[in-house]
Amino acid sequence: MIKKLRTERDNQQWMLDLALNMRGRVQNFERDDAEVPAGKRARNYRMYPKIWRETGERHERLAKLAQARGTHSTATYHFDHAIEAYRMAQHPIYFDDHPVKKALVCQDVRNG
Repeated sequence: MIKKLRTERDNQQWMLDLALNMRGRVQNFERDDAEVPAGKRARNYRMYPKIWRETGERHERLAKLAQARGTHSTATYHFDHAIEAYRMAQHPIYFDDHPVKKALVCQDVRNG
């Protein structure tokens, strides 16, 4: 029977938070742009899903509004950004059966 379900890696969350605050990124450090949407700031890596979900919801609303007005290229642009935002929101959630990740997958599939 496995007694220890967490790994030593799970205790290193502070390193991701430090990298985020120093460089604005937690991976692909050779790029200079931040990993969060424009105008947003994440103080720690756990904030990523919320920030990206809000951005995805905003783009989804704009896409539906553009679609209702008949401006299909604008709607496509915003749906594309909504899908990417929902994908970015899923990335920091490690467990596939996490309820937040499941909800984000459903939003992503609905838009795609």
